[in-house]
Amino acid sequence: MGKINNKNLIKGIIDGLNIQLNQSAVPVEYAEKVVPTFETNTKLLRRCNIVKQGARTTNGSSTLYATPTDKDFYLCSFWLQNISSATADNVSISLLATIEGISTAIIYFNKPTLTLFQETLQVSVPFPIRLDRGTNVTISSTFTLGTSNTSAVIIGYTDDDLN
Repeated sequence: MGKINNKNLIKGIIDGLNIQLNQSAVPVEYAEKVVPTFETNTKLLRRCNIVKQGARTTNGSSTLYATPTDKDFYLCSFWLQNISSATADNVSISLLATIEGISTAIIYFNKPTLTLFQETLQVSVPFPIRLDRGTNVTISSTFTLGTSNTSAVIIGYTDDDLN
C-alpha cells in the first residue's frame, strides 16, 4: 500500500466525498495497482443552447441579449462583422458585455476612416466567460457618413441548462 502525502489531493478527497472529519477517517492509502476510472460530472457537460443575433445599419448601439437576473450566463463563442462603404467615417465597431462590473469590448474593430472595409472576426473561447447577471450584451457602431452594416452573434448557456 502506498500513502497519499499531497495535501491538496487529500483536501480534494475530503471535499469531493463530503467527509465529516469528526465521524470518518480520510482515506490516505492506495492499492498497489491503480485502476483507471471515468467520472461523469453533469455540471461539466453543457450544451450551448442560447444563440442570439443582431444587426445595426445606423449609428449607436443595440441590445443583442439581456443576461438573466436569476442565473449565470456563460459566453462560449461570438463573432462580429462589419461592411462599410468607402464613404463611411466609422471610428469603431464593437461587441460589449459586462464582466465583473466593467463594461468591456470583448471584440472590436477600429475602421480606417473613408476606406472600403469588410471584416469578420469569430472567437470560440476554451473556457466559457461568465457575464454579469442582469446586464446587456450590445453591438455598437459609430459613424456619421456613408453606409455601414454591423452584425454580431453570441453563443452560450445559462447555469441550469444541462443536457
